[in-house]
Amino acid sequence: WDFEGDAQDSLGLNNGTINGATFNTFGAPTFYNNTDSLYFDGNDKVDFGSFIPVSGGTPRTISAWVNSSADGNEVTILEWGTHSNGERFRLGSNSGNGKLRVEISGTAQESSANIFDGNWHHIVVTFSGNNLNTGKIYIDGSLDTTITTSAVINTGSTQGLEIGRAPAHPENLSWIGSLDEIHIYNDDISALEVSELFGTQLTADGLEYMSQTADIILQADNA
Repeated sequence: WDFEGDAQDSLGLNNGTINGATFNTFGAPTFYNNTDSLYFDGNDKVDFGSFIPVSGGTPRTISAWVNSSADGNEVTILEWGTHSNGERFRLGSNSGNGKLRVEISGTAQESSANIFDGNWHHIVVTFSGNNLNTGKIYIDGSLDTTITTSAVINTGSTQGLEIGRAPAHPENLSWIGSLDEIHIYNDDISALEVSELFGTQLTADGLEYMSQTADIILQADNA
Protein backbone atom coordinates (compact mmCIF):
# COMPACT_ATOMS: atom_id res chain seq x y z
CA TRP A 1 0.00 0.00 0.00
CA ASP A 2 1.44 3.39 -0.93
CA PHE A 3 -1.29 5.45 0.81
CA GLU A 4 -1.65 7.92 -2.04
CA GLY A 5 -5.14 9.19 -1.31
CA ASP A 6 -6.56 5.75 -0.48
CA ALA A 7 -5.76 2.35 1.04
CA GLN A 8 -5.80 0.33 -2.17
CA ASP A 9 -3.04 -2.17 -2.79
CA SER A 10 -1.21 -2.13 -6.11
CA LEU A 11 -2.78 -5.39 -7.26
CA GLY A 12 -6.31 -4.19 -6.51
CA LEU A 13 -7.15 -7.34 -4.58
CA ASN A 14 -6.99 -6.46 -0.89
CA ASN A 15 -8.04 -2.86 -0.35
CA GLY A 16 -8.47 -1.41 3.11
CA THR A 17 -10.99 0.96 4.69
CA ILE A 18 -9.51 4.00 6.43
CA ASN A 19 -11.09 4.80 9.79
CA GLY A 20 -9.98 8.18 11.13
CA ALA A 21 -6.43 8.29 9.78
CA THR A 22 -5.58 11.29 7.58
CA PHE A 23 -3.16 11.89 4.73
CA ASN A 24 -0.06 13.94 5.42
CA THR A 25 0.78 16.61 2.88
CA PHE A 26 4.35 17.12 4.10
CA GLY A 27 5.56 14.20 2.02
CA ALA A 28 6.63 10.63 2.13
CA PRO A 29 10.01 9.13 3.10
CA THR A 30 13.23 9.34 1.08
CA PHE A 31 12.93 9.83 -2.67
CA TYR A 32 9.68 8.00 -3.40
CA ASN A 33 7.60 9.64 -6.10
CA ASN A 34 4.52 9.80 -3.92
CA THR A 35 3.58 12.81 -1.83
CA ASP A 36 1.44 11.35 0.95
CA SER A 37 1.76 9.18 3.99
CA LEU A 38 -0.99 8.19 6.40
CA TYR A 39 -1.14 9.80 9.87
CA PHE A 40 -2.67 8.04 12.89
CA ASP A 41 -3.52 9.94 16.08
CA GLY A 42 -3.92 6.98 18.43
CA ASN A 43 -7.57 6.32 17.63
CA ASP A 44 -7.34 5.33 13.97
CA LYS A 45 -6.89 2.24 11.82
CA VAL A 46 -6.99 0.80 8.31
CA ASP A 47 -9.31 -2.21 8.35
CA PHE A 48 -9.06 -5.13 5.91
CA GLY A 49 -12.01 -7.14 7.18
CA SER A 50 -11.31 -10.87 7.24
CA PHE A 51 -8.22 -10.70 5.00
CA ILE A 52 -5.33 -12.82 6.36
CA PRO A 53 -2.06 -12.00 4.53
CA VAL A 54 -0.11 -15.06 5.74
CA SER A 55 -1.33 -17.84 8.04
CA GLY A 56 0.09 -20.75 9.99
CA GLY A 57 3.86 -21.04 9.94
CA THR A 58 4.35 -19.83 6.36
CA PRO A 59 7.53 -17.76 5.80
CA ARG A 60 6.85 -14.04 5.53
CA THR A 61 8.28 -10.56 5.12
CA ILE A 62 6.79 -7.28 6.32
CA SER A 63 8.25 -3.99 5.13
CA ALA A 64 7.14 -0.48 6.11
CA TRP A 65 8.25 3.12 6.45
CA VAL A 66 7.42 4.45 9.93
CA ASN A 67 7.66 7.85 11.61
CA SER A 68 6.73 8.26 15.27
CA SER A 69 7.96 9.87 18.45
CA ALA A 70 5.58 7.85 20.65
CA ASP A 71 8.36 6.06 22.51
CA GLY A 72 6.43 6.28 25.78
CA ASN A 73 3.46 4.39 24.36
CA GLU A 74 2.85 0.82 23.34
CA VAL A 75 1.70 1.16 19.74
CA THR A 76 1.00 -1.06 16.74
CA ILE A 77 2.14 -0.83 13.11
CA LEU A 78 0.01 -3.80 12.05
CA GLU A 79 -1.51 -7.00 13.38
CA TRP A 80 -3.55 -10.01 12.34
CA GLY A 81 -4.33 -13.46 13.72
CA THR A 82 -5.90 -14.91 16.85
CA HIS A 83 -5.38 -13.77 20.46
CA SER A 84 -3.82 -17.04 21.56
CA ASN A 85 -0.23 -18.22 22.09
CA GLY A 86 1.67 -18.22 18.81
CA GLU A 87 -1.38 -17.23 16.76
CA ARG A 88 -1.36 -13.41 16.84
CA PHE A 89 1.26 -11.67 14.64
CA ARG A 90 2.06 -8.07 15.57
CA LEU A 91 4.66 -5.40 14.79
CA GLY A 92 4.84 -2.35 17.02
CA SER A 93 6.52 -1.29 20.23
CA ASN A 94 6.59 -1.92 23.94
CA SER A 95 6.04 0.97 26.33
CA GLY A 96 8.87 3.38 26.85
CA ASN A 97 11.96 1.91 25.18
CA GLY A 98 11.65 3.08 21.55
CA LYS A 99 12.40 -0.34 20.06
CA LEU A 100 10.60 -2.17 17.28
CA ARG A 101 8.79 -5.13 18.84
CA VAL A 102 8.09 -8.32 16.85
CA GLU A 103 5.44 -10.31 18.65
CA ILE A 104 3.50 -13.51 18.33
CA SER A 105 0.95 -13.72 21.09
CA GLY A 106 2.82 -14.75 24.23
CA THR A 107 6.38 -14.19 22.97
CA ALA A 108 8.33 -11.26 21.50
CA GLN A 109 11.76 -9.85 20.68
CA GLU A 110 12.83 -6.27 20.02
CA SER A 111 15.27 -4.40 17.81
CA SER A 112 18.50 -2.92 19.07
CA ALA A 113 17.89 0.44 17.37
CA ASN A 114 15.45 3.08 18.57
CA ILE A 115 13.01 3.88 15.77
CA PHE A 116 10.68 6.19 17.73
CA ASP A 117 12.68 9.39 17.35
CA GLY A 118 10.43 11.48 15.08
CA ASN A 119 12.33 10.53 11.91
CA TRP A 120 11.41 8.24 9.03
CA HIS A 121 12.80 4.70 9.35
CA HIS A 122 12.49 1.73 7.02
CA ILE A 123 11.74 -1.47 8.92
CA VAL A 124 11.74 -5.00 7.52
CA VAL A 125 11.03 -8.22 9.41
CA THR A 126 11.59 -11.60 7.74
CA PHE A 127 10.84 -15.15 8.85
CA SER A 128 12.16 -18.19 6.97
CA GLY A 129 10.24 -20.78 8.99
CA ASN A 130 7.58 -21.45 11.59
CA ASN A 131 9.59 -20.37 14.64
CA LEU A 132 10.28 -16.88 15.96
CA ASN A 133 14.00 -17.73 15.98
CA THR A 134 14.02 -17.89 12.15
CA GLY A 135 13.41 -14.14 12.08
CA LYS A 136 15.56 -11.11 11.30
CA ILE A 137 14.93 -7.41 11.89
CA TYR A 138 16.35 -4.85 9.46
CA ILE A 139 16.40 -1.11 10.16
CA ASP A 140 17.15 1.38 7.37
CA GLY A 141 18.49 -1.29 5.04
CA SER A 142 20.86 -3.02 7.48
CA LEU A 143 20.51 -6.05 9.71
CA ASP A 144 19.71 -4.90 13.24
CA THR A 145 18.80 -8.10 15.08
CA THR A 146 18.83 -11.83 14.44
CA ILE A 147 15.97 -13.12 16.57
CA THR A 148 17.04 -15.79 19.07
CA THR A 149 13.83 -16.22 21.07
CA SER A 150 12.19 -19.58 20.34
CA ALA A 151 8.43 -19.88 19.92
CA VAL A 152 6.28 -21.63 17.32
CA ILE A 153 4.52 -19.34 14.83
CA ASN A 154 1.05 -20.55 13.91
CA THR A 155 -0.76 -17.40 12.87
CA GLY A 156 -4.51 -17.81 13.26
CA SER A 157 -7.32 -16.73 10.96
CA THR A 158 -10.05 -15.44 13.24
CA GLN A 159 -8.99 -11.78 13.03
CA GLY A 160 -8.09 -10.07 9.75
CA LEU A 161 -5.33 -7.56 9.13
CA GLU A 162 -5.49 -4.08 10.58
CA ILE A 163 -2.86 -1.37 10.11
CA GLY A 164 -2.37 1.08 12.97
CA ARG A 165 -4.20 -0.99 15.57
CA ALA A 166 -4.02 -4.35 17.38
CA PRO A 167 -7.56 -5.72 16.99
CA ALA A 168 -6.86 -9.02 18.73
CA HIS A 169 -5.26 -7.30 21.72
CA PRO A 170 -7.62 -6.22 24.52
CA GLU A 171 -6.09 -2.71 24.64
CA ASN A 172 -5.85 -2.15 20.82
CA LEU A 173 -2.45 -0.33 21.19
CA SER A 174 -3.15 2.12 18.36
CA TRP A 175 -0.37 3.77 16.33
CA ILE A 176 0.61 7.41 16.88
CA GLY A 177 2.54 8.83 13.92
CA SER A 178 2.83 8.23 10.17
CA LEU A 179 3.06 5.05 8.08
CA ASP A 180 3.83 4.56 4.40
CA GLU A 181 4.78 1.96 1.77
CA ILE A 182 3.64 -1.18 3.58
CA HIS A 183 4.49 -4.46 1.83
CA ILE A 184 3.67 -8.03 2.90
CA TYR A 185 5.15 -11.09 1.15
CA ASN A 186 4.64 -14.81 1.75
CA ASP A 187 8.38 -15.50 1.61
CA ASP A 188 11.50 -14.32 3.43
CA ILE A 189 13.35 -11.93 1.16
CA SER A 190 17.14 -11.71 1.20
CA ALA A 191 19.39 -9.03 2.69
CA LEU A 192 20.06 -7.78 -0.84
CA GLU A 193 16.34 -7.44 -1.50
CA VAL A 194 15.92 -5.58 1.80
CA SER A 195 18.62 -3.16 0.68
CA GLU A 196 16.81 -2.71 -2.63
CA LEU A 197 13.53 -1.98 -0.86
CA PHE A 198 15.27 0.59 1.31
CA GLY A 199 17.19 2.31 -1.44
CA THR A 200 15.02 2.10 -4.54
CA GLN A 201 11.45 2.08 -5.69
CA LEU A 202 10.10 -1.34 -6.62
CA THR A 203 7.06 -2.24 -8.67
CA ALA A 204 5.48 -5.67 -8.40
CA ASP A 205 7.35 -6.70 -11.55
CA GLY A 206 10.59 -5.43 -10.05
CA LEU A 207 10.29 -7.58 -6.96
CA GLU A 208 9.33 -10.64 -8.98
CA TYR A 209 12.52 -10.10 -10.98
CA MET A 210 14.57 -10.02 -7.78
CA SER A 211 12.87 -12.93 -6.03
CA GLN A 212 11.33 -15.43 -8.39
CA THR A 213 10.21 -17.68 -5.52
CA ALA A 214 8.17 -15.03 -3.69
CA ASP A 215 4.47 -14.81 -4.44
CA ILE A 216 3.53 -11.20 -3.75
CA ILE A 217 0.61 -10.79 -1.37
CA LEU A 218 0.66 -7.00 -1.33
CA GLN A 219 3.00 -4.59 -3.03
CA ALA A 220 3.10 -0.81 -3.09
CA ASP A 221 3.64 0.25 -6.70
CA ASN A 222 5.11 3.70 -7.22
CA ALA A 223 5.90 3.48 -10.92
